Amino acid sequence: PVKATIRFRAANRVHTDTFKDDGSTFPMSGLPADITPYLAPTEQVPSSNPQIVQKARELTANDRSAFQACQSVLAWVVEHMQYVLVPESYDGMYSFRSGKGNCQNFSHLAAALLRAVGIPVRIVNGITLDRPFTLGVEGREYEMEMAQGRHSWIEVYFPRSGWTPFDPQQSEFFVSNRYIRIEVGVDNNESVNDGLVRWKQTRSADRQSPRLEENVSANFVNDRVQFNGVRTPYRMRKLLLSVTAGEAGPVIAQREKRDDVPTTAT
Repeated sequence: PVKATIRFRAANRVHTDTFKDDGSTFPMSGLPADITPYLAPTEQVPSSNPQIVQKARELTANDRSAFQACQSVLAWVVEHMQYVLVPESYDGMYSFRSGKGNCQNFSHLAAALLRAVGIPVRIVNGITLDRPFTLGVEGREYEMEMAQGRHSWIEVYFPRSGWTPFDPQQSEFFVSNRYIRIEVGVDNNESVNDGLVRWKQTRSADRQSPRLEENVSANFVNDRVQFNGVRTPYRMRKLLLSVTAGEAGPVIAQREKRDDVPTTAT
């Protein structure tokens, strides 16, 4: 047996800033030539499918800016989808019809809906870190934590702000400094080089099934995070945060007979 070990370290500096509606018009027009490929449909991002187009137009019918349209689509994706670790398929059409999938499905479905109404989207592959941070809301503190490992999310292009990251799997409209971007592409079929391991076996050798183990760890040299939350009337019902002060256990904001207003970060 042959054991090969590869180790590397990467230094990463991330700055998180407030993002507000920059007024990019919707529908968009006059996009640069290097941006238009991220409008095209692919096998995993079926933005030209009539069902996807109809739904995307329905979701964004009342929106007047690209950011509003992005919010409308992402809010619907969070409501529509249920997380499944190993789905039957990873494409956006499967996600649309079944309402199930993992991070790739969330990203492909969101990208398909946004591209269907002329908003460029690219798929991001990278790593999330499990170091939690707190969100202060009206005297309480809520803890937010991702799983550590590989993850997929999206970047949306706004003409006035450029590429801006969002995570369609999460119920907040920002990506924290716990996300480390490694690779981007039109879909996950294109962005597959990160972590790709190839091997060859000679014909005379005994058949073996190579095993691969990957360990990801992170050491924060400096970590200063301050998020404040405000309650806003919004149509997103799903919000899962852990209370670190006050009550114990998870809190889910749900809309029942009255309109509960979930918390969003600013």
